[in-house]
Amino acid sequence: MRLLEGDEDVLGRWLANELFNPKPEGEGYARKPTAGLDDYWYQQELPRVVEALRVNSFKAVTGWLRNWIDALPSYGSNEFSAAERSSIADLSTGEHPDPKHSLIDTVRDLALAGVSIDTPSAADYLVGRKRQLLHKVALFVVAESLRRETQLQSHDQQLIQVAKRLLADSTSYDDNMRIEYAELARATVLVDPGASVLLKEFIREGHLDDLRWMIEGLPRNGESDDDFAIEVADHASRSKHRWLSAIGDEALPPELQDELKALCSRWGDIKDPLERPDKVSSWVGPSAFSDPTDLEQMTPVELVEQLASLHYVGDGWGPEPSHEGQGRVLAALLTTKPFAVSGVGNLVGRLRPTYVRAILQGWTAALKADVELDWPEVVQLVSDTLTHPEASDFPSEGDGFDDDASFLPAKTAALRLLESLLRVRMNAQVPDGSLPSFASSLLKHGRDASAWSEYDSYQHDEASWSPLNLSLNWRWPIYVRALVILAVRDGGNPWRAAALEELDKELECKDSHGAVWAVVGEHLGQLLSTCSEWLEPRMERFFGGAAGVTTQQQCAVTTAMAIHHYHPRLYSLLREPLLAALALGNEVRAGWGTAAEAQARIGQWAISGLIYEDIEPDDPLVMAFFNGADAQVRGAAMSNVAWSFAQTKSVDAGIAARFGQLWDERIAHVRESPGDAAELRGIFWLVKSVAYDAPWWLPRLREALEFESDIKADRYLLGRELAQASVVDPENSLAVLELLLESVDGGMLEYDLSRHAVPIVIANALQSASESVARAGRSYMNVLGARGYLSLESEVRDVVSGVITPDQVEE
Repeated sequence: MRLLEGDEDVLGRWLANELFNPKPEGEGYARKPTAGLDDYWYQQELPRVVEALRVNSFKAVTGWLRNWIDALPSYGSNEFSAAERSSIADLSTGEHPDPKHSLIDTVRDLALAGVSIDTPSAADYLVGRKRQLLHKVALFVVAESLRRETQLQSHDQQLIQVAKRLLADSTSYDDNMRIEYAELARATVLVDPGASVLLKEFIREGHLDDLRWMIEGLPRNGESDDDFAIEVADHASRSKHRWLSAIGDEALPPELQDELKALCSRWGDIKDPLERPDKVSSWVGPSAFSDPTDLEQMTPVELVEQLASLHYVGDGWGPEPSHEGQGRVLAALLTTKPFAVSGVGNLVGRLRPTYVRAILQGWTAALKADVELDWPEVVQLVSDTLTHPEASDFPSEGDGFDDDASFLPAKTAALRLLESLLRVRMNAQVPDGSLPSFASSLLKHGRDASAWSEYDSYQHDEASWSPLNLSLNWRWPIYVRALVILAVRDGGNPWRAAALEELDKELECKDSHGAVWAVVGEHLGQLLSTCSEWLEPRMERFFGGAAGVTTQQQCAVTTAMAIHHYHPRLYSLLREPLLAALALGNEVRAGWGTAAEAQARIGQWAISGLIYEDIEPDDPLVMAFFNGADAQVRGAAMSNVAWSFAQTKSVDAGIAARFGQLWDERIAHVRESPGDAAELRGIFWLVKSVAYDAPWWLPRLREALEFESDIKADRYLLGRELAQASVVDPENSLAVLELLLESVDGGMLEYDLSRHAVPIVIANALQSASESVARAGRSYMNVLGARGYLSLESEVRDVVSGVITPDQVEE
C-alpha cells in the first residue's frame, strides 16, 4: 500500500498484481485459480489495495476477475462462468465468502460508484471483456443504476442506451443470467417503454438457440423422431415460459404478453419468477464452538480456560464445530488483539496443539500488519513450541482436518513466525532485547531430524509443486529460509557466522526436490550484498558453471532469475550457469513457474544487458537465446521487456533506441522466417509506452499483425492509442483497425475496442487528404455496418462534428 500511495506506484502495481492477480494451477478438470495470498488475507487486503489504486482500481480488479475466470477448469470451447455466482447482488444460500466473491463484489461496487469510471462506460468495459460472469455483473450494474435513478427521478441517457444494447445482446440468453436480464428489462422499460420492442427479437433468438442445443444435447432414449421433437419443443417452451415470467407482463410488448398468457395457461403460473435457485453445498468449512464477539470480551485467563475445556462431539456428518474451526477464529482474534492470551503461562501444556498453532499464526499475521506484540509472551511460546516433543498430550478429536494430531504443525507455525520476526522491518521492529532469544531459538531448536525426513520422503507432482512453492510449505526449507534471513541481517550481526555455518550443513543434504536451492536463489542479492566473502567462493557450487548445472543448481539459478531484476553484477556472475540452463531447453527444472517461463526470464536478462549496453550483441547468452530458444519463448522475453517500458513514465532515449532496433531486427527475422511470428506477440506493449510515438509503432504493429494473429487477443488495450494515432496516420490506423476486428462477432463490434475508438479511426480516414484512404474508410464503415455495428455512421458524424474527440476514448 505504501508503494502505491507513494512514488513507487509502478512497483506497487506490479506487487499488487503478484499478490492479487489469480493464476491457473493444474490442468484440465483439476485446473483452479490461485493467488499470492491466503483466502483470508486476500479478502481482508483487497479493499485497501483498491483504495490505493485509485483511478486504476476498476480496470485492475476487472482484470483480476477475468483472469480468475480464465483459470477455471477447462471445458473446451465453452465458458460457464455466470454459474459461479447465483446472484450478483449478494451471496446466496450455500455460497461462502472467498476471493472470487470478493472480486465480484468489488467490481460491482466500483462500477456502481462511478468514481474511477462512469457506470455506463464500466458496463461497456465489462461486456467488452467477453466473459459470462462479467456480462452478468454488467446486467446487474446497469439495472441497479436505473433503479436508483428512477428513485431520484433523474435519467442518464447514456445509461439508457447501454441498457438497450444489453437487452438486444443475444449472449445474455443463458439461464444463469436470466434473473439479472429480467431485472434489467423491468428497470429499462420503466424509464423508456419503447425499449420493450427489443425483447421480441431477443426472446425469438434465444428460443431458437434453445431448440438447437437441445436437439444436439438432450439424450435419446429410443423414442421416435416425432416423440423426441415433441420432448425438445416442450423443454424449449418451458424455458421460454421461465424467461417471459421473469421479465414480467408489464415489461413485455403486447405480442409477448399474449404468449406469456398462453404459456401460463399450459404450464401454470410461476409463483416467484425472480426467485434464484440457491446452490447447495455439502461442505461449508470448519465451524467454531464460539462466536468471535464472545471471545473478544473474555480476559486472557477466561479465554484460555474456555479453549482448554472444548471437546469435539460430532459424528462426522455436517458442519459441526471443530477445533480447527475454533482455531481459525482464535487466529483472527490474535491478529488484531495479540495480547488476548498474555500472562496466562504454560500455553503448550494447557492447550491442544491446534490452538497453539492458531496463536502463532495470529501473531504472524499481526506482525505483518504492524501490530505490536507482547514480546516476552512471543519469546516464551516460540521456545516452548520448538522444544516440545512432537507427540501431543491431547488425544486428537474428530478427523485429520478437525484437530492436529501432533505438535508438528505448531512447530511449522513457530518457524514461520521466527522467519517474520528476524526480517528487517520498517515498522513494529522487534526489540533488541528479544532478538537474541529469537536467534537462539532458531539456531538451537529450529532443526530436528523429522523435519528433513518428512520433506525428503514426500512424493509430489513436479507440474504442480515448484521448488519455491515447496520451500514455503515444508518445515525443513522454512527453517533454512529463516537461517538465510538471520544471516543477511545487517548492522553488526552477531549471529551471521553461526547461521552461515548451519546453512552450509543443510546444503550438504541431498535435496531431490530443490526447495532449499530455490531459497538460496531467492536471496542471492541479499547474500551477495551482506555475505559476499562467504558466497562468492561457493557460487559455482550453488549455481553451476561452464561444466553444466545439476538439477539443484537449476532450481537456484532459475529462482534467482524469477526473483531479481536485471543487474550487471549478477549477470556477470551467472552468465555461465544461465548458458548451461538455457541449453537444457524445456528440460530445465524451474525453481518457480514453468521451464518456458524460466527460459524467457533468462532471455529477458540478456535483452536487458543488451539495451543497457552492458553487453554486446555477440554476447554468448544473447546469441544462444535468439538462435536456440523457441519462438514463443523469445516472444515472451521481448514482451516482458516491452511491458516494463509500458509501466514507466520515462525511458532513456538511448535505451529506447536500442530496444527499438532489436524489434526491427526481430521483425526482419520473422519476415524471413514467418513460422517464428510468435516472437512478435508482445509488440502491443510498445504502443502503450511513452518511449515510442505513433509514426514509429504504427507501421511496425501493422506488419506484426499480418504475421501474428494472436496479437489481436489484446486489442482491447489499444483503442485509445489507435484513435489518437489516426489523427497523424489515418492510412495505417485504418489498416490496423481492419486487422484487429476481422474475426470479431458482429454484435460485439462497438464494444470490442475502447469506446469511440472505431468511429474516430474511420472519421479520420474519411477526412484524409488521400482519396484512396477516404474511399477505404467509407468502404470499411459500410462493412462494419453490415456486420451489425448499426450506430457506427451516426457516431462517425459525431466525431466529424466534434461531439466525440480522441481524448474521450478510455484507456
